[in-house]
Formats: sequence, structure tokens, C-alpha cells
Amino acid sequence: MTHHITPASTAVREGDIDSDTVDAFCAHIAAWGCSPNTVRAYRTDLQLLLADSPDISAVTFSDTAALWLTANRGRWSASTINRRLASFNKFADYLDVPGLQGYRRPKASKMRHTGITFDQVLDVLDVLELGVPGLTAAETRNAYAMVTLCGTAGLRIHEAVAADWCDFGGPCEGAVELLVHGKGDKERLVPVPQKPLRHLDMLGTRELHTLRDVRQARYLINKAFAACGYPKVESHQLRHAFATAAYKASHDIVVVQQLMGHADITTTQRYIGTPFAAGAAIVSSMERA
Repeated sequence: MTHHITPASTAVREGDIDSDTVDAFCAHIAAWGCSPNTVRAYRTDLQLLLADSPDISAVTFSDTAALWLTANRGRWSASTINRRLASFNKFADYLDVPGLQGYRRPKASKMRHTGITFDQVLDVLDVLELGVPGLTAAETRNAYAMVTLCGTAGLRIHEAVAADWCDFGGPCEGAVELLVHGKGDKERLVPVPQKPLRHLDMLGTRELHTLRDVRQARYLINKAFAACGYPKVESHQLRHAFATAAYKASHDIVVVQQLMGHADITTTQRYIGTPFAAGAAIVSSMERA
């Protein structure tokens, strides 16, 4: 949902921009329903700009922000620049000044294919069930929960950390429904395989896991996969592996989009890396004999 941003006061629009201005803006968009993660990202982007341009004012904001992005274009990824453009355009709306809509957006490079496959995700779960040297019992359980949620249900790492037993519903077609609290406070239902959930349930603890920090969860996934012989595996690669396997099993990109919680189907296309040969086969099959 797109919210209309009420402009700041005349005093703010005509004066210098400082940390108080940023705080007021962040409080404003939070009141309009922006998620805490979005507010935090916007605040960080503006604070970085202010650190490099302390004398910036509302009048010079857009030009200064554009020059700053251009100066750092070689250092940042396309996705980082595009996110900061979104932050600055929202802030410009708040200041009621022209934004950066004319700024040339860099093209995001295609996602690299994951270095881990869905079968390897399942192999790691099998190893974790038996116990992994170098991991404590608590680490093993927490890693098992994260790999299950990210690798066999396609959750984002912050969604996996937020999940608990109370979010699960009843069984359906060999899986169990999970209510996921996703980006932008959006919710979706995803199926989670019953087998790994039964293993977690047999461990007999009241909590699905004891992780409270995304960074800790990422570190633990990396540590668990490294212990199983797969070094340098990141949490997002598990989600990528899941999307690829789900598409191969269904050949239905819309279903995969819904499972992943993508607002835009083009994002799903980048995840599954739809091969050219598949499109060519479809086109050739449509020709008259």
C-alpha cells in the first residue's frame, strides 16, 4: 500500500536538514504504517548522507543526494543505490521538494545461481539429526530449525527467526501450514514439510528455536553447512535453492511467487533462473505442424 506523505512544516522546508529532521521524518513514516525495517533502512541512508554533507538543506537536498549517489556508484551495488533512491525520494516528498525521479537507476545484475542445491539442503538436515561435531545441542537444534524454514519452506531469514510453534496450523497435503510474518507487515501461509517438524517436536522444547538475532541465525547456518562439508553457504542461498526446486516440481511460477512472498513476479524469475531452452520449447510447441 502506498501512503501519501504529508509535507513537513515550512520551517523545515526552508531550513537546514539535521538529525532532528530525520527523526521527525522517520516518526512520520512509521505512523503511516512503514515497517520497522523500512524505517531503519531510510534512517541509515539519510544519516550516511548527512555525515558526508553536513550543510545540506531542503533546497539543495535532491542535487546533493544525486551527486553523493554518483560519487559512490562504483562502491555500491545496484540494489543498494536503488534502495537509497527510494529513501531519498520519500524524504523529498516529506520536504515537499523535487525528488530524484530523473536519476538514472543502475541495472541490477542477475542473481548468481546458488552454490547449494535442494538435495544438499536435505542432506544437511539428515546430518543435523544425527548430530554434528563442533555444534552444541542448542546450536544443532537452532540450525535445524533455520535450515528447515529457509531451505524447505523458502522463508527469509528474518521470517524464520520470527517464527514459533504458535504460528503453525493444521496438516494439509503432507505438510503443515505456517503463518509467516513477512516484509511490510504482510502475512502469507506457506506449507512446511512434516518430517523435519516431527524431528523438532520430538526434541521436546517449548520454543521452535531460541534465536533472537538475524546475524546470529546467519552465522549458525554458515557454521552448520561448513561442518557438513559445504563452506561459505549463506542463508539466502537456501531460499534460492528452495525456489529453484519448487519451480522444477511445479513449473508454476505464480505458485512459487506466492510461496516466496514476492510482490513482483520478475523477482521470482531471477530466483529460479528460467532457462532459455524452456521458453524455446514452449514457443516451438505452439507452432502449427
